[in-house]
Amino acid sequence: MASSLALWLEQDKPNSGSVEVELHFNYWCIKPVVKGCLRKRRLDEVHYLDVGIFFSQICAGQKLKVYFPFRVSEDNYISNLGRLVCERRELLEAVFNSDVHRESENGHVSKIKLVSDGRVIYFLKDISVVEGSGVSISPFGSGSVICFGGDALQIPQDGGAKVAEDSANVTADMGAHQAVSPDGMVGYVRFRLVLDDFDRKALLTSHIPGDKLFFSRVDSTEIIDFRVNEARSLTNEINHKLELSKLIIDKVHFFVIKDIESDLVLSHADVSRCRLLENKIWQEYIDCGHERGMPVESQMLIYHWKEVGKARERVKGGQDPVTDCRKDMVGSGVGLVKYSAFAKFRVVRITIFSQAVFATFLVGLGVVSGLLANWIYTLFSAGAVGSNSMPLDEWLMFARLMTGSA
Repeated sequence: MASSLALWLEQDKPNSGSVEVELHFNYWCIKPVVKGCLRKRRLDEVHYLDVGIFFSQICAGQKLKVYFPFRVSEDNYISNLGRLVCERRELLEAVFNSDVHRESENGHVSKIKLVSDGRVIYFLKDISVVEGSGVSISPFGSGSVICFGGDALQIPQDGGAKVAEDSANVTADMGAHQAVSPDGMVGYVRFRLVLDDFDRKALLTSHIPGDKLFFSRVDSTEIIDFRVNEARSLTNEINHKLELSKLIIDKVHFFVIKDIESDLVLSHADVSRCRLLENKIWQEYIDCGHERGMPVESQMLIYHWKEVGKARERVKGGQDPVTDCRKDMVGSGVGLVKYSAFAKFRVVRITIFSQAVFATFLVGLGVVSGLLANWIYTLFSAGAVGSNSMPLDEWLMFARLMTGSA
């Protein structure tokens, strides 16, 4: 059974407001090529899952929890990905696919404006798992849960100081600086999970044909089955938490990054966009979390799928981002209940090993054919063919045709 991620909101006060999120998932499934002394060579396959979350104001006492169907630890949780993105303007613009204006900056928070849609967001860079940070990782069944406490995701004022729960002038201050985006999303976090051979099985299934030794190249099939809040792939305990959650998923953007040798065969929906990835811009980003660094010489393609929740009606009631969070009530059509993406790739690998095996197979076939032809010749030369049988020359021609010997 395929596995599923899950997101839900836990809160101390049952009457707390809802929280809206927009999810970005980048699945890197690449086998980098680097230049050697005499030839190019491939490194070990790399699998990353990058998670970006836009979110509306989260109150103190609320916790955003993300479940992954594999083990997560501080070793494979890369919390400084956001810090790297914010340090390089060209990388920041590439991540959000928009020109950006930096409005304020400090060690923990970058306030930026996306020119493409006018959104002003706080990019929270400090989401490491340390005491007092509000971020924790814990095992949950066969997987793990990353918990972002309300303190970790509090929207800061200009200058980076976190919003105090009893601050009376925060709303006016945010309005004066246009900190609230038109769609209500005001915060953003981004982190990476480095997947090992076992972890990736939750997202990727590979099939290599059994007749690979008979060909000079290896054609394999890779199937990516990515799910979020898929009830039939989750435990009853998690499904119960989803039923009680007031988390609203507005949009999901799913990106898959593959080598250029990989061909997309079919997918669950039409690709929203596909393009070449700029190696120069993304090189340092790809290195993040890789213990030895990963100089990439090969081209990569990025595939983009997206799904948007249904339009929502709001009852006028205003918004207080500090005390009551959202006072507006969400009507019918409350965003996405679940998300599922499927993509099938055909991957072609031509390696020195496969070519050597194929060449060895051809040489062995030729040797066996020659020995068989000689044995048949010796057999018939010794008189094994009677006077009423096929002439010797015709038998030899027949043997060469059957064995492929010239």
